[in-house]
Amino acid sequence: MNAKKWMTLTCCLPLLIPFAASADCPYDHLVIGCNADGRPNTPDDNVLFLDIHDLYRRSDPNHRDEPTWLHWFHTLFPLGGDPGASTFVISEPGFDVCHHPDEPGVYAHEDPARCLLGTPDVQYRIIVECLDISPGFQAGSLFGDILLKEPGDTFNHSAQSDPHVHLYYTAPAPGNELYWIQYRVYDNLYNPADPNHGYQPSPPVTVVFGREPQPGDIRVDGNVNLSDLEKLAGVWLQESDGQIWNPHGQAALDRFDRADINRDYHVNLLDLNDLSLNWNK
Repeated sequence: MNAKKWMTLTCCLPLLIPFAASADCPYDHLVIGCNADGRPNTPDDNVLFLDIHDLYRRSDPNHRDEPTWLHWFHTLFPLGGDPGASTFVISEPGFDVCHHPDEPGVYAHEDPARCLLGTPDVQYRIIVECLDISPGFQAGSLFGDILLKEPGDTFNHSAQSDPHVHLYYTAPAPGNELYWIQYRVYDNLYNPADPNHGYQPSPPVTVVFGREPQPGDIRVDGNVNLSDLEKLAGVWLQESDGQIWNPHGQAALDRFDRADINRDYHVNLLDLNDLSLNWNK
């Protein structure tokens, strides 16, 4: 990004990014936790996950102040509000962690069953990794200390002074093309030889921008092929555990990382049929 665009972005981002406490931050965040099922003494107790309940919360571009969960993608907006801009931006999602209710302060994401235990960057070191990203797309922090633009790019979330991290995303024009980034988080201090200490990596989560992928493009790369079928098979016959409703009464949660193609909270033959209709397209 050239200097002129960077100056424009830094002028606009205070309007796009709220520097507010996580308790009242209206922007979407992927929330880092462990023990996704919330039950003790189960196989996922020391496995990380990214909670996606906030993802696409403000996805209606005409009602950005309302939690609608209208789409499974984030709209990109022209930099500076100029429809002819060559750069399109949005300032979400960021990252946060599950907090314990006894922790001082008031937080939006409190869940003692899913909190990470220990001192960040000492007993665990959570690394946010970009596994995949569409060409020309990038994510970063306002001051440039975080930049994700290629597969393998990372940042140390545990080293952040505040776990409530805001990121901005930039894409070249046109802003209504398909863009994506796939994340996972892992514990850089985890030792497989001592599995009772530290945390195992999370499953990946793909965040989509610009427009909806075609039905069946589960992996999100602009194609429907064997990689999408493999992702569908990985959650075959899974269904919602019933906890699909968020506090606003909305249920448009992408619980199976886009494998629930028809959004009925089951992954079955109906989704396989939708995938087959777009095979190799």
